[in-house]
Amino acid sequence: MHDFRVDDESGDRKYFTMVPNYVLNHSSAIDQALYLQIKKHAGEHGSCFASGRTLRKKLGIGQKAYEKSLKYLLEHEWIYYKGNQMVETSGGPQLVKVYGIKDLWKKNLEHYDKGVSKSIHPRKVYPKASKGVSKRSQGVAESIPNKNLIKTIEEKSFVKPQRPKFLDKLLPRESESE
Repeated sequence: MHDFRVDDESGDRKYFTMVPNYVLNHSSAIDQALYLQIKKHAGEHGSCFASGRTLRKKLGIGQKAYEKSLKYLLEHEWIYYKGNQMVETSGGPQLVKVYGIKDLWKKNLEHYDKGVSKSIHPRKVYPKASKGVSKRSQGVAESIPNKNLIKTIEEKSFVKPQRPKFLDKLLPRESESE
């Protein structure tokens, strides 16, 4: 039996990146964005050669957020590390880490075929406060309304708005006795 490769040159999949709902429903916004960028750069051949700097710049995130998200994707086996490779860039040759995309479609189908319509996000996107932070507020003054402002409003008399004269020509006045 011979291995063979079929290249789809129809163009109907150009400029599209498909992402399993499982990824979208089980990760933070940054995790999703990083996964999407890695998957986009991997293209049809499955290897992402984009540098960490390029990915951080695309996402508008710092090194710490990038590393945390990359770790999350690797730990959940949505991507895997393939090794380093020398890549030609606009600034010259650069050694970059290469990542591959794991096939999650089976996991996605199995999860949603069980009838799961809404899944709970397993990752804590909003971390709890550290142990040193008090749970009750301290030193917050009760809001006191400005007494001068209230007095000014009470003293003003409200005048009934007058009808513009140009309306007298267009619409007859209603009787004031009504």
